[in-house]
Parts: sequence; C-alpha cells; structure tokens
Amino acid sequence: MTRRIDSLTTLPSTTAQELARLHAGAMPHFERADAFQIDAWSRPIRPIGGDVLVVRPLDDRRLLIALADVMGHGVAAAVVAAAVRAGLHECQHDGLTRPAAILERLNRLVCNLYPDYFVTASVGLLDATTGRLTCALAGHPPLLIRSPSGEVASHSFRSLPLGLVPGTEYIEKTIDVAVDSLVVLYSDGVSDRLADLPRVPGVTALAEVLRQGPVSAPGMVRAIRRELRHTEQYDDCSILAVRLRP
Repeated sequence: MTRRIDSLTTLPSTTAQELARLHAGAMPHFERADAFQIDAWSRPIRPIGGDVLVVRPLDDRRLLIALADVMGHGVAAAVVAAAVRAGLHECQHDGLTRPAAILERLNRLVCNLYPDYFVTASVGLLDATTGRLTCALAGHPPLLIRSPSGEVASHSFRSLPLGLVPGTEYIEKTIDVAVDSLVVLYSDGVSDRLADLPRVPGVTALAEVLRQGPVSAPGMVRAIRRELRHTEQYDDCSILAVRLRP
C-alpha cells in the first residue's frame, strides 16, 4: 500500500513540522496480503487533522478497515482522533471484529472522554473467502462499491455519529462483493469538494468518478485526487480504497 500525506502550505515552524510528521505517521501501515490491493491518501486542512484511517489484516483472507472523521480541524480534532485511533487498536487487541460492536465501543469512548465532540465513522470487515463485506456506519457518508463492470452502488443507513447519545446501538449490513470490485471509504471533505453544483450532490459526483475510474486501488485514488485539484479545500480529506483481488 502507498502511504501519502500532502501539506497545503509550506510549514513555517518546527511545531507545524512536528504536527505534520505526526499526521503522516498516523497513516495506516499494511502488511502484504495477496487477497487485497489497498491504497490510502489523506490531506488535512491544517498541519494535523481529525481524520482517522485504519487498515488491519485479521488473517490472510480477512481485512478490517475504518475511516473516522472528527468534527472541527487542527490540534483539538487531532487529539480526539488519536483517542479514536487508540480505541480501534484496543478493539483489535481484544479480538473485537464486528463493525457494530466496534462502533458501540468507540461511542462509549467519545461520550466519556470528549462529550463536546462528535465523530462520524465507517467500519468494514471484508472477507475474501466468502466475498462478503460486513459494515456499519455512524453518521458517515455512504460507503461506495464499484463492480468490475463499472457500476457503483451506494450503501448507507440511518445512524448517529459517535459521541452524541450514550448507549447507541449500531446496525450492520452484509454486502456481496465480487472479485475485482473496489470498496471506497472517504471523509465528507472529499464528497463536499466535488459538490460544486447545488443540483449535484457530492456523493453522486464521487460515484461518477468511481464509475469512470480504473480498477486498481492506487489508480482510483489518483483519479479522485485529479478531480479534487479543480476544487477548493475547506475540510480534512481522506480516501481509503480496497480492491478484492482474484
């Protein structure tokens, strides 16, 4: 997997440089797994951001992916994001793999530690053996899946962001994913930037990029980034793309 971090401006201070390094270091690391091809990209609006990307292989055939987006920008959002990232690591350590259960634990964490903040999140468990994706959302934009034929399906359901209501129960959806399909998670900073026309919702515009883009995960991330170059950034932007290999 390629890990990339872009800085919006030349960093003027040692502190800003340290923050940028922290953000870059928080990008997901991924050990080789023949069943999946993965690429990720993140660009904060400030030297450090509030988006969280996590990629965790559970074994050779199962992959846990997550993308969370903390309200706000900068250092305050990054502090909450660090707690969410630590919570995701703790879930892995405790053997918690069900996406809904992971969101419920993260909801308790945010409610207890940062009651003035909320976090949207998407968590998925992709099984290459069964070709199924089990996913759960917490107020996050729809998960997008591009089929080998180029069709793009949007998957969403009503759910509350993390940190709003203690004890919230999250639901899961199981989706059949064909070989050579692409699963794409993203923060709303990406979809909002593509909504340059009021009549074209950001998710619709992003789905069109996926429809016309290449099959590979790195190629798709590059295609989305090319479209973003024509827009102005107002929020942290992150993309995580996973292709199910043959």
